[in-house]
Amino acid sequence: MRLGVRSRSHRDLIGTALASGLETHESQVHFPVQVRLDPLIRIGQVSVMNPEPSTVSSSSTPAASPTPGLAELPSPPDVTAALQGYVQQIKAAAGDGLVCMALYGGIVRQRYQTRRSDINLLLVIKTVDGDVLQRLAPILHSAWREIRLEPFLLTQSEVSRAAVLFPTKMLDIRRHHRVLEGEDVLGNLEVRREDVNLRIEQELRNLALRLRRRFISIQQDDQAMERALLDATVPLRVNFLALLELAEAPIKGDERTAAVYAAAANHFGLDRATLEALARLRDTGSSGSPARDLYLAVTHLIDQVADKVCCPGRTQ
Repeated sequence: MRLGVRSRSHRDLIGTALASGLETHESQVHFPVQVRLDPLIRIGQVSVMNPEPSTVSSSSTPAASPTPGLAELPSPPDVTAALQGYVQQIKAAAGDGLVCMALYGGIVRQRYQTRRSDINLLLVIKTVDGDVLQRLAPILHSAWREIRLEPFLLTQSEVSRAAVLFPTKMLDIRRHHRVLEGEDVLGNLEVRREDVNLRIEQELRNLALRLRRRFISIQQDDQAMERALLDATVPLRVNFLALLELAEAPIKGDERTAAVYAAAANHFGLDRATLEALARLRDTGSSGSPARDLYLAVTHLIDQVADKVCCPGRTQ
């Protein structure tokens, strides 16, 4: 049985993406599970990125009333205070052009780790011209240096296209975000299932191609292989979450890597031992398995999932 919609145009798109070496983030996936296919998925709220000027620190921002939603964040008080300052600076720099500013990612999921985690901020502006970029750039640069604020900057007209071009990313933002300023630009945004499926397949194919190529260079370096596997853990987790949602088996509550991998293994018949070892590597820094064996097993698993996407019913 199929998850999503296959067509000749889809096959052509995948072939073009692979041939050109493009890195993509979503795709069309088919699994041997029965899934009801509605033509559209309703997307919830969106996230916005937050910046601050390089010439002025966050502490120099004039005192302002606390931004709703910041007090409940898991970040340390100094990071939260700095974020508050950057929110006010971004708001002032964007002026009337600001449409939406929202947090998303780990900080909203209550999984923020000091000095390790980025603070993801979606910033939607009516238009982004040279003047706007020059006003925002020093703020965003300073915010990255001080609190690792990572901005995702869109114009208002780009939001609907982002749902087509980056549907798995937008689905993930929808699930976990917190609007700080402006309107909920994703409240009425719709993402088509076939767009999500296509993007997932593209992401899996790209991930497999990169792992194969990397192995040629690092086959004798266990640490390099573990680093490459760590880089693959989050994209794999995001795509598993999207697949589980499409299969109408979304995770309830715990969305840590180990829980997501376990749910994917159960629902899609994937190698549980390989996914457990990969989750341990992310959580503890050690998989408990030889690096080369795990690297090859993960690459093979991703190949298998991608094959099921393009060729439902394939077992090898």
